[in-house]
Amino acid sequence: MSVLSLPRLYFTGEMSWNPDTTNNNSHNYNDSDNQVATPLPTGVTYDTYQKFMMTYNPQNPEEYGELPSGWNYFGDHACNFVDYNDTLAKKTTIVGGTLPDGSDVTTGDPIIGKGVQIVGNIFNDKPTGCRLVDVDPYSSWSSQIFFDSLAIGDDETGITGPRYQRMYSYWIGQSSLASEEELQIAGRLSVIWQTAIAFDKLTINNQENSALLAALVEGMQQPGAQGLMIRFCTYRTLYFQNGIRNKYFYQPRNNKELSEWYLRGKFVANPAYSLVTGSIGIWNQGEPATAPAGRYLVASAPIKPPNITQSIPLKPALAQL
Repeated sequence: MSVLSLPRLYFTGEMSWNPDTTNNNSHNYNDSDNQVATPLPTGVTYDTYQKFMMTYNPQNPEEYGELPSGWNYFGDHACNFVDYNDTLAKKTTIVGGTLPDGSDVTTGDPIIGKGVQIVGNIFNDKPTGCRLVDVDPYSSWSSQIFFDSLAIGDDETGITGPRYQRMYSYWIGQSSLASEEELQIAGRLSVIWQTAIAFDKLTINNQENSALLAALVEGMQQPGAQGLMIRFCTYRTLYFQNGIRNKYFYQPRNNKELSEWYLRGKFVANPAYSLVTGSIGIWNQGEPATAPAGRYLVASAPIKPPNITQSIPLKPALAQL
């Protein structure tokens, strides 16, 4: 799916991330033997190690940080597109599309405004979240999203299909247009994700209701096409959003407040939230399911945003006529 290929659907919204951050630091965890890293910090024993991990201390050695467990000790690795609209979080929905003749559609089509979801396990009455898993917990470039199925729209107008391949993180941007003071931790990073599903595995609901959906279905049946592709970028990640972008009871606003809840024996989930922007289009023969493909375009020079002092490199783009 080239950035120039049509037809396409476009979606925007937010995505939540709830990873366990405890093993993200090689000073805490030995990845080779799945054990606590040794030697333990000075004055810490195995009996007091958990309390050390939960305790906020600005005087900790730099390698452990103010809160050694990180910003989400009790994360379950769930991740999801936001599917509600009763908080400041933006529900992830279809916002428009482009037809094969190049005409844009932003209103009046029944698929517009409907949700986009990557669905986790469906063993229970309520599906669980997808799972964000790092192959290497120390690194920033080995994340994967494990999921069960993809859902675009609903039973009235939409497409669903089972997972063919899990998603992998690509093109991790080291900086964004925001300054370091504006966004903390990985807030300035951006990541590309992609997956695809073969046409014969898709369930299509009432394509005749939507010109955008009908064009997409027709395009997937043309010579050289093999199915549906979804590609999206996550960026501008915000932390400590409980009570702002969800309705969780415990609402710490910083590491110190989070530590206070931990030391009271509370299992506090503290998910982060990213903006998401994506496209849904045709998966063509010869294209990998999980990595962008096509002619690789590289920016000739970095740019200098007006609100930060340093210049930043632009990410690449892929295009095919």
